[in-house]
Amino acid sequence: MNKIVILIIVLVVLFSAIFWHNNRPEPIVLNIIDQIDKPAFDEAVYRINFFGVLPAGNATFSNSRIEELNNQKVIHLSAKAENLNIFAKFFKVTALLDSYIDPVSLNPQYFKETLSLSGKKESTKEVFYNQKGNIVTIRGVERSMLPNTQDPLSAILNLRRMDFNKLKDFDLSLNTNQKNYAIKGKVSVLEKTINNKKYTFYVLNGNIFRRDKNNPYHRSSITMVLLKEKENLPVLIKVFASGLFINARLTDLK
Repeated sequence: MNKIVILIIVLVVLFSAIFWHNNRPEPIVLNIIDQIDKPAFDEAVYRINFFGVLPAGNATFSNSRIEELNNQKVIHLSAKAENLNIFAKFFKVTALLDSYIDPVSLNPQYFKETLSLSGKKESTKEVFYNQKGNIVTIRGVERSMLPNTQDPLSAILNLRRMDFNKLKDFDLSLNTNQKNYAIKGKVSVLEKTINNKKYTFYVLNGNIFRRDKNNPYHRSSITMVLLKEKENLPVLIKVFASGLFINARLTDLK
Protein backbone atom coordinates (compact mmCIF):
# COMPACT_ATOMS: atom_id res chain seq x y z
CA MET A 1 0.00 0.00 0.00
CA ASN A 2 1.21 3.49 -0.81
CA LYS A 3 2.98 5.09 2.19
CA ILE A 4 0.99 8.29 1.75
CA VAL A 5 -2.29 6.36 1.92
CA ILE A 6 -1.13 4.58 5.08
CA LEU A 7 -0.14 7.90 6.64
CA ILE A 8 -3.53 9.39 5.81
CA ILE A 9 -5.33 6.41 7.34
CA VAL A 10 -3.23 6.63 10.50
CA LEU A 11 -3.90 10.38 10.80
CA VAL A 12 -7.63 9.90 10.28
CA VAL A 13 -7.77 7.21 12.96
CA LEU A 14 -5.66 9.32 15.32
CA PHE A 15 -7.72 12.48 14.86
CA SER A 16 -10.95 10.48 15.17
CA ALA A 17 -9.78 9.01 18.48
CA ILE A 18 -8.77 12.46 19.80
CA PHE A 19 -12.07 13.96 18.62
CA TRP A 20 -14.05 11.18 20.31
CA HIS A 21 -12.07 11.60 23.52
CA ASN A 22 -12.33 15.42 23.55
CA ASN A 23 -16.09 15.44 23.07
CA ARG A 24 -17.21 13.10 25.86
CA PRO A 25 -17.81 14.16 29.48
CA GLU A 26 -16.51 10.95 31.11
CA PRO A 27 -12.76 11.45 30.47
CA ILE A 28 -13.08 15.11 31.45
CA VAL A 29 -14.56 14.22 34.84
CA LEU A 30 -12.10 11.37 35.30
CA ASN A 31 -9.19 13.74 34.67
CA ILE A 32 -10.29 16.13 37.42
CA ILE A 33 -12.02 13.67 39.74
CA ASP A 34 -10.03 14.86 42.77
CA GLN A 35 -10.96 18.52 42.20
CA ILE A 36 -14.65 17.70 41.74
CA ASP A 37 -14.82 16.22 45.22
CA LYS A 38 -13.58 19.49 46.73
CA PRO A 39 -16.36 21.60 48.32
CA ALA A 40 -15.43 24.86 46.54
CA PHE A 41 -13.22 26.37 43.86
CA ASP A 42 -12.23 29.86 42.71
CA GLU A 43 -11.48 29.26 39.03
CA ALA A 44 -12.45 26.82 36.29
CA VAL A 45 -9.89 26.34 33.52
CA TYR A 46 -10.82 25.17 30.02
CA ARG A 47 -8.74 24.07 27.02
CA ILE A 48 -9.99 25.52 23.73
CA ASN A 49 -9.66 23.26 20.69
CA PHE A 50 -10.26 24.07 17.03
CA PHE A 51 -12.32 21.39 15.27
CA GLY A 52 -12.43 19.56 18.59
CA VAL A 53 -8.85 18.32 18.10
CA LEU A 54 -6.27 21.09 17.70
CA PRO A 55 -5.32 22.86 20.99
CA ALA A 56 -5.52 26.63 20.50
CA GLY A 57 -5.76 28.32 23.88
CA ASN A 58 -6.99 28.36 27.45
CA ALA A 59 -9.93 30.09 29.11
CA THR A 60 -10.26 30.76 32.83
CA PHE A 61 -13.62 31.57 34.43
CA SER A 62 -13.67 32.99 37.94
CA ASN A 63 -16.32 31.93 40.39
CA SER A 64 -18.95 34.51 41.27
CA ARG A 65 -18.21 37.04 44.01
CA ILE A 66 -20.26 39.83 45.56
CA GLU A 67 -19.03 43.39 44.97
CA GLU A 68 -20.48 46.90 44.77
CA LEU A 69 -21.36 48.82 41.62
CA ASN A 70 -22.95 52.27 41.86
CA ASN A 71 -23.57 51.67 45.58
CA GLN A 72 -25.46 48.46 44.90
CA LYS A 73 -24.55 44.85 45.57
CA VAL A 74 -23.80 42.92 42.39
CA ILE A 75 -22.44 39.55 41.35
CA HIS A 76 -19.13 39.97 39.55
CA LEU A 77 -18.12 37.32 37.01
CA SER A 78 -14.91 37.47 35.00
CA ALA A 79 -13.21 35.36 32.36
CA LYS A 80 -9.91 35.43 30.50
CA ALA A 81 -9.03 33.66 27.26
CA GLU A 82 -5.64 33.58 25.53
CA ASN A 83 -3.86 31.54 22.91
CA LEU A 84 -1.24 28.96 23.88
CA ASN A 85 2.34 30.03 24.53
CA ILE A 86 3.50 27.99 21.56
CA PHE A 87 1.86 30.60 19.31
CA ALA A 88 3.05 33.60 21.32
CA LYS A 89 6.15 34.20 19.20
CA PHE A 90 3.89 34.67 16.17
CA PHE A 91 0.99 36.50 17.82
CA LYS A 92 -0.62 36.96 21.21
CA VAL A 93 -4.36 37.23 21.66
CA THR A 94 -6.04 37.95 24.99
CA ALA A 95 -9.70 38.55 25.78
CA LEU A 96 -10.94 39.77 29.15
CA LEU A 97 -14.64 39.69 30.05
CA ASP A 98 -16.34 41.19 33.09
CA SER A 99 -20.02 41.03 33.95
CA TYR A 100 -21.80 42.78 36.85
CA ILE A 101 -25.13 41.13 37.59
CA ASP A 102 -28.10 41.92 39.79
CA PRO A 103 -28.18 39.19 42.48
CA VAL A 104 -31.97 38.99 42.54
CA SER A 105 -32.98 39.05 38.87
CA LEU A 106 -29.65 37.59 37.61
CA ASN A 107 -29.75 40.20 34.84
CA PRO A 108 -26.56 42.09 33.89
CA GLN A 109 -26.16 45.79 34.58
CA TYR A 110 -22.73 46.32 33.05
CA PHE A 111 -20.52 44.24 30.75
CA LYS A 112 -16.96 44.97 29.67
CA GLU A 113 -14.93 43.29 26.95
CA THR A 114 -11.23 44.00 26.39
CA LEU A 115 -9.40 42.50 23.40
CA SER A 116 -5.63 42.62 22.99
CA LEU A 117 -3.74 41.49 19.88
CA SER A 118 0.01 41.81 19.60
CA GLY A 119 0.94 44.73 17.37
CA LYS A 120 -2.54 46.25 17.61
CA LYS A 121 -4.10 48.83 19.88
CA GLU A 122 -6.11 47.37 22.74
CA SER A 123 -9.86 47.46 22.12
CA THR A 124 -12.43 47.94 24.87
CA LYS A 125 -16.21 47.68 24.64
CA GLU A 126 -18.54 48.65 27.47
CA VAL A 127 -22.22 47.65 27.52
CA PHE A 128 -24.74 49.27 29.89
CA TYR A 129 -28.09 47.58 30.50
CA ASN A 130 -31.20 49.43 31.60
CA GLN A 131 -33.29 46.39 32.44
CA LYS A 132 -36.30 48.44 33.58
CA GLY A 133 -36.38 50.53 30.42
CA ASN A 134 -35.26 47.67 28.12
CA ILE A 135 -32.44 49.82 26.75
CA VAL A 136 -28.88 48.75 25.96
CA THR A 137 -26.20 51.43 25.51
CA ILE A 138 -22.92 50.83 23.66
CA ARG A 139 -20.46 53.63 22.83
CA GLY A 140 -23.13 56.19 23.65
CA VAL A 141 -25.71 54.69 21.28
CA GLU A 142 -28.97 53.43 22.75
CA ARG A 143 -31.00 50.57 21.31
CA SER A 144 -34.06 48.68 22.52
CA MET A 145 -33.55 45.25 24.00
CA LEU A 146 -35.82 42.50 25.23
CA PRO A 147 -36.72 41.97 28.90
CA ASN A 148 -34.16 39.95 30.88
CA THR A 149 -31.45 40.38 28.26
CA GLN A 150 -28.13 38.70 29.10
CA ASP A 151 -24.46 38.95 28.24
CA PRO A 152 -22.36 35.77 27.67
CA LEU A 153 -21.23 35.43 31.29
CA SER A 154 -24.60 36.19 32.87
CA ALA A 155 -26.21 33.71 30.45
CA ILE A 156 -23.95 30.95 31.81
CA LEU A 157 -24.82 31.98 35.38
CA ASN A 158 -28.53 31.76 34.57
CA LEU A 159 -28.10 28.30 33.07
CA ARG A 160 -26.18 27.17 36.15
CA ARG A 161 -29.04 28.35 38.37
CA MET A 162 -31.79 26.55 36.41
CA ASP A 163 -33.40 23.34 37.68
CA PHE A 164 -33.22 21.02 34.69
CA ASN A 165 -35.01 18.29 36.58
CA LYS A 166 -38.09 20.41 35.91
CA LEU A 167 -37.11 22.34 32.78
CA LYS A 168 -36.68 20.56 29.46
CA ASP A 169 -35.84 23.58 27.36
CA PHE A 170 -34.22 27.01 27.66
CA ASP A 171 -34.63 30.38 25.94
CA LEU A 172 -32.37 33.33 26.78
CA SER A 173 -31.97 36.72 25.11
CA LEU A 174 -28.46 38.05 24.42
CA ASN A 175 -27.27 41.52 23.42
CA THR A 176 -23.71 42.85 23.46
CA ASN A 177 -23.64 44.54 20.03
CA GLN A 178 -27.03 46.31 19.85
CA LYS A 179 -28.66 43.31 18.15
CA ASN A 180 -31.10 41.03 19.94
CA TYR A 181 -30.00 37.41 19.79
CA ALA A 182 -31.51 34.25 21.23
CA ILE A 183 -29.91 31.15 22.64
CA LYS A 184 -32.64 28.55 22.58
CA GLY A 185 -32.78 24.79 22.76
CA LYS A 186 -33.64 21.53 24.49
CA VAL A 187 -32.26 19.70 27.51
CA SER A 188 -31.61 15.99 27.94
CA VAL A 189 -30.28 14.05 30.91
CA LEU A 190 -27.24 11.79 30.73
CA GLU A 191 -26.22 9.55 33.63
CA LYS A 192 -22.76 7.99 33.76
CA THR A 193 -20.89 5.90 36.32
CA ILE A 194 -17.29 7.04 36.74
CA ASN A 195 -14.98 5.42 39.29
CA ASN A 196 -17.97 3.54 40.72
CA LYS A 197 -19.84 6.79 41.35
CA LYS A 198 -22.91 7.93 39.44
CA TYR A 199 -22.90 11.41 37.90
CA THR A 200 -25.74 13.28 36.24
CA PHE A 201 -25.08 15.50 33.23
CA TYR A 202 -27.49 17.92 31.61
CA VAL A 203 -26.90 18.15 27.87
CA LEU A 204 -28.11 21.43 26.37
CA ASN A 205 -28.45 21.48 22.58
CA GLY A 206 -29.44 24.82 21.11
CA ASN A 207 -29.05 27.50 18.47
CA ILE A 208 -27.91 31.12 18.60
CA PHE A 209 -29.75 33.38 16.14
CA ARG A 210 -31.06 36.90 15.58
CA ARG A 211 -34.49 37.40 17.11
CA ASP A 212 -35.57 39.55 14.16
CA LYS A 213 -34.35 37.17 11.43
CA ASN A 214 -35.87 33.73 11.04
CA ASN A 215 -33.14 32.42 8.74
CA PRO A 216 -32.08 28.80 9.37
CA TYR A 217 -28.87 29.30 7.36
CA HIS A 218 -27.52 32.05 9.62
CA ARG A 219 -27.48 30.27 12.95
CA SER A 220 -24.78 29.02 15.24
CA SER A 221 -25.28 25.79 17.13
CA ILE A 222 -24.13 25.26 20.70
CA THR A 223 -23.95 22.25 22.98
CA MET A 224 -23.20 22.51 26.68
CA VAL A 225 -22.69 19.59 29.05
CA LEU A 226 -23.33 20.59 32.68
CA LEU A 227 -22.38 18.54 35.73
CA LYS A 228 -25.31 18.54 38.15
CA GLU A 229 -23.20 17.48 41.15
CA LYS A 230 -21.12 20.66 40.82
CA GLU A 231 -24.03 23.13 40.59
CA ASN A 232 -24.47 22.71 36.83
CA LEU A 233 -20.80 23.36 36.16
CA PRO A 234 -20.04 23.33 32.39
CA VAL A 235 -17.57 20.54 31.66
CA LEU A 236 -17.82 20.75 27.89
CA ILE A 237 -18.93 23.51 25.52
CA LYS A 238 -19.15 22.97 21.76
CA VAL A 239 -19.89 25.74 19.25
CA PHE A 240 -20.30 25.49 15.49
CA ALA A 241 -20.36 28.83 13.69
CA SER A 242 -19.44 29.99 10.18
CA GLY A 243 -18.02 26.60 9.29
CA LEU A 244 -15.73 26.51 12.35
CA PHE A 245 -16.13 23.98 15.15
CA ILE A 246 -14.67 24.88 18.55
CA ASN A 247 -14.91 23.08 21.84
CA ALA A 248 -13.84 24.01 25.36
CA ARG A 249 -13.04 21.18 27.80
CA LEU A 250 -12.79 21.63 31.55
CA THR A 251 -9.22 20.76 32.58
CA ASP A 252 -8.80 22.09 36.11
CA LEU A 253 -10.56 23.55 39.15
CA LYS A 254 -8.49 25.81 41.37
